[in-house]
Amino acid sequence: NNQQVCRISMSYQEGSSWSAYEGRDWAYVGGPHDEPLESGISITQNSQGSSSSNGDDPYHASDFAFQLVFGCQTSLTGLFKTQLADGIMGMDNGNNAFWRQMSSASAVDERQFSLCFSKQPEASKEGTLAGTLTMGGVDPRLHETPMVYAKNLHATGFYTVRLRNIYLREGGGQTALSEDLLKVRRISISENDLNSGEVIVDSGTTDTYFVSRLATPFKEAWKQVLGTDYNHNKVALTNEQLDALPTILFQIEGDGSNVDDPLAPNLAGNLDPANPRDVVIAMPARHYMEYSAKEGLYTARFYLEEGSGSVIGANAMMGHDVLFDIDNQRIGFAESKCDYFELTGLKPPSSSGGWDDSGSSGGSCSWWCWFLIVIAIIGACICCALCYKRREETKMIIVEPVPHSEVDAEDRDLTYDEDHEGARFVDGDDRSYHSDDMNENVRYGDHDVHDGGDPYMDDGVQDDGRYEEEIRSRASYRDEEEIHSRASYRGEEDIHSRASYREDEDHYSRASYREDVAHEGVGYGNEQHLPPRMT
Repeated sequence: NNQQVCRISMSYQEGSSWSAYEGRDWAYVGGPHDEPLESGISITQNSQGSSSSNGDDPYHASDFAFQLVFGCQTSLTGLFKTQLADGIMGMDNGNNAFWRQMSSASAVDERQFSLCFSKQPEASKEGTLAGTLTMGGVDPRLHETPMVYAKNLHATGFYTVRLRNIYLREGGGQTALSEDLLKVRRISISENDLNSGEVIVDSGTTDTYFVSRLATPFKEAWKQVLGTDYNHNKVALTNEQLDALPTILFQIEGDGSNVDDPLAPNLAGNLDPANPRDVVIAMPARHYMEYSAKEGLYTARFYLEEGSGSVIGANAMMGHDVLFDIDNQRIGFAESKCDYFELTGLKPPSSSGGWDDSGSSGGSCSWWCWFLIVIAIIGACICCALCYKRREETKMIIVEPVPHSEVDAEDRDLTYDEDHEGARFVDGDDRSYHSDDMNENVRYGDHDVHDGGDPYMDDGVQDDGRYEEEIRSRASYRDEEEIHSRASYRGEEDIHSRASYREDEDHYSRASYREDVAHEGVGYGNEQHLPPRMT
């Protein structure tokens, strides 16, 4: 009943919005791009919480299918119409969150998930390999440093953390570990001002936004380090200049479970001896400077304009495997390249959506793939056969001069010699047609005739003895298909009607070669189409 549809909508501060109605369907995470795995869905299996796969093989993704309640969008505005992502996968700590529905259906055992975003210089409509999503836990194989944990302040809603400090590290660097603490400059701001309105970790926010109270001290520290003002103007940078920009370091309150090691990566250690087990994450320039391939320019995407509340967005999460552990109320961070294909040994999916797992049965070419290959081979063979046949049927036109006295003026009408395989045109006495004053052989063949075999000369051009060379340069055939399409003769009647040579003056002015009058050409096409003139 249409009257019982549950309609929902959402709008965002930057202007985007969507409207939808609530729907329900089977869903699973992962698997091949644009290739459904319907045969893998087992309602009984998933409802009982058992699974035969650990999730490494994308062709087993449907083993984790479950009944998902979601919003089926009916309208979009703003960035949803222009950016690659046109929807939102709700992952907050809410009742209808994707991870919670998956856990409630016993598709996974643990109420955890982790996001690992890699930095790609450009995005593609065919798909951008942006990292890894792990449902039900975390995969340590992705990690380049041990995972450390920050305290999640709220049991529901947004994932909220408390910042201790923000730093600028001179000389850049991709990791949080700082070997030279003298190059690390603390931003002078109180902890209360830094956390005004709270700070959330939100993958659904593309960039990072902080309260305006941070703007003045941050810009002062930036100018002391670089000698230039911090702004959002577009700028051209070399790779060396980009890597030399300061790295932004965030010190986040730990949950108490981290090791007490002053040299441990991603921990404050000697950077803040009073809170050595706090988490430190790095945001290098390659993450906060966004590159436009179209313009070849960079723009800073670390904003200091919020009235209340700050967001550590997706560009700050990049380069980390970030674990959201709901039951333990903590957020884990481990540095990572987030390379799913390096982890699994798979190759990235092709544009057609198929995967290559270098021998796994899941990634092999399916029956339709082999069917298309066979069709392609058969098509290629047919094309080759047709081309060979057309080559054999290519017609040759041979025009040979003979002494003028041997030509009977009353037998100038040309007829088709069907006994000659090469489409030879002769006069009524089976003698080759000739030009009165032509003393050089003119042969039309695969390599000697151009543009349909009709040499054209301007009215003022005189025969200077280079007639054969002129013929070869202007009347050479480019290929056999051009010969067949432009110089083929359909039948004897069409030849007589379109290519007969008359004795009147018009015949001599249009179809004979003379020294004092330019050759106008012999047209074998449409009667109303005159051949072009060449100068």
